[in-house]
Amino acid sequence: MYDIASGTLIDSLVINNFENRTWGEWSGGGKIRSITSNLSTSMFPSIDFTCIPEYGNRIKNLKGMVIMDKSALDISMVKVAVYIYVNGWKSKPYVNKRITTVNEDLTWECDISTNFDDCYATSIIAFVIDNHFDPPLLNGNKLLPKSLYLNSYAYVKKERMATTFYKKEYKSLSYRPRIIISTDLGGSDNDDYQSFIHYLMYSDIVKTEGLISSPPRKGREKHIKEVLKVYAKDYNNLKMYSHNYPTYESLVSITKQGSIYNGDSDNHRSGGPGKDKSTEGSKHIITMAKKSSKTPLYILVWGAITDVAQALFDEPSIEQSIRVYSIGSWNTEMDKDSRNYIYNRHKNLWWIENDFSARGMYIGGNQKGDLGNKEFVLKHVNNHGNLGSYFYEISKDIDSGTCSGPYSIKMGDTPSFYISFHRLLDI
Repeated sequence: MYDIASGTLIDSLVINNFENRTWGEWSGGGKIRSITSNLSTSMFPSIDFTCIPEYGNRIKNLKGMVIMDKSALDISMVKVAVYIYVNGWKSKPYVNKRITTVNEDLTWECDISTNFDDCYATSIIAFVIDNHFDPPLLNGNKLLPKSLYLNSYAYVKKERMATTFYKKEYKSLSYRPRIIISTDLGGSDNDDYQSFIHYLMYSDIVKTEGLISSPPRKGREKHIKEVLKVYAKDYNNLKMYSHNYPTYESLVSITKQGSIYNGDSDNHRSGGPGKDKSTEGSKHIITMAKKSSKTPLYILVWGAITDVAQALFDEPSIEQSIRVYSIGSWNTEMDKDSRNYIYNRHKNLWWIENDFSARGMYIGGNQKGDLGNKEFVLKHVNNHGNLGSYFYEISKDIDSGTCSGPYSIKMGDTPSFYISFHRLLDI
């Protein structure tokens, strides 16, 4: 466990070009106070090409790498299946051999020119799959079988024409990060609304397992549900983009009330966890953390860390099953006892307490033209669906502070969910 005052120095955090659903281009940075040993790899395998033969080349082999945490998943449990498109999809390296082994250093290599015309393939795709899955044998199929996508961790695809490559496509499939959000939405400042709306745009690539209303001040479960009602109005449009968007009903069912502790000035109870302080939210964290799963549960803390501390107090064993990312700074002051309880009692917890990257969402970066904090909201968010209009209206009360004031972007809690699914977006 690292000292809270040390950590990993990140020169800049650049959030840019997250498909066509992303709002804005920001850069910022600072020191991430890290209480984790490894942020460079993901719990969820992804895949990339490192060498692609030129169109017409019969000599070079296709090469790539699987990106994964070998401590979380045994390398012997994954393999690669490669297909090329030449008047139909073909298994590679041979029709009767469609498995490529992943080496100990996570690299892999495949001969994709075993037939005369293979060098003229216009599309190349590689799937990282579980070792128990037998990928389909293809020899001229016009479409890739759906079973490939359903049984793959991830894929990478490239299309080529003559000597020019174009259109690189990534997609993580079977494994989606499990996420609980603990938010003071409605209680302190409105950037929680902004980040929550932004998160909902990505809710098709994650598994949302809890939405908890947490302290300080007056934010309550009903405020989360108000946003979900707006989401419901856009649901049919979102489903046209991805069938994985969760339903309004499913999100409401996992929305829970957490502690209503009003910060260290609260005269009704003391800070920190303790006996008889359990909440619906803290109990839900325990239930989800103990749920049988091969993947960890990410808890994104946008307000005080009160409910997470209570869950750990009531059930210390969940420490090994959760990953905590908390937005620090002001939030840390709202329940110092809960924060210090976790720091002092749970030395092995995977935890990032981040004081600075929140500022990078609205300070610095390219602010020219429609990339300005206010201009972007006006042009690219307002009147773009019901959620876009709601984002704009709720932003009228955004605090001026160091951002651009009313009707502008702040989204200070957004860095928390980028860290949990950065590999899904190749960032």
